[in-house]
Amino acid sequence: MDKYLSLLFLFAASFFFLLSICLYLRVRSFFHASGTDDVWFASLFHFGRRKLNRAFNALKLQSFYGGLLACSGLFSKLQALDLFVLQVLAMFVLSVFFTFFLSLFSALFFAILISFGLSLYFLVQVRKRKNGTIKEVLPDFLDWLSLAVSSGKASLPALHWILQYVSFPFLSFELDHFFKDLQLGIPKKTALLHLEKRVDQKDFSRFLLSLRHAEQLGTPLANALKHLSHQLKAERLSQAEKLAQLASQKILFPLLFIIMPCSFMIIFGPIFICFMEGGIESLLFTSVF
Repeated sequence: MDKYLSLLFLFAASFFFLLSICLYLRVRSFFHASGTDDVWFASLFHFGRRKLNRAFNALKLQSFYGGLLACSGLFSKLQALDLFVLQVLAMFVLSVFFTFFLSLFSALFFAILISFGLSLYFLVQVRKRKNGTIKEVLPDFLDWLSLAVSSGKASLPALHWILQYVSFPFLSFELDHFFKDLQLGIPKKTALLHLEKRVDQKDFSRFLLSLRHAEQLGTPLANALKHLSHQLKAERLSQAEKLAQLASQKILFPLLFIIMPCSFMIIFGPIFICFMEGGIESLLFTSVF
């Protein structure tokens, strides 16, 4: 009976958890879009959100969560305070559920570990995937940009032309956000700094540095882009060679402890069974006939 009650409570807690998430995001998006601040419920919602935001800033979590969301490319879909609220809601539901099976301290520990740890781990993995994808497509992007600059376009019109005709995963989204910052009146230098912080990738920072040097010193941008593209391709080839060298070392462990024992069992297993059943005479008779 207790088992069925626990399952029923689990389904109910999951339902109310999803309902609270949908309600929170729906109310936030509705009042953000409508701007009906004169309604008492909207005023109450914004009042509670301001209090949460003040406590959030007092804990110095805004920069941490904001940096993770910006580097993972999810800042346009989720705000830092929203992520923290969802983590707290998940912690509350999981802690109530785990109290049926564990002590209060253990339930709180596992609830915090799952709600905060898994979400932060997901953001870190998305960030790694984003940086790896940008690193892969950056040489091709530099080739396109050098081609556009060589045809007589300036740097910003060349970037805008590339965004219109070619799509690069994650990189096109970040460059589109860069142009939106410029349209809002943000200076180009500040927008480039914001772009560098959002991407946070070493090779892309080298590209932005080459772009700044070309504009400040007046050096030809196309030659710098071609040189950087060839350098990145050479580094990619060198990295592939290193991975190929490590492959022979990584296969050594399964070869010694998995493949070779299985091969010995297949080859010498029947011989050992014949020897144990009939002795050396049966083994010699089997080998002769």
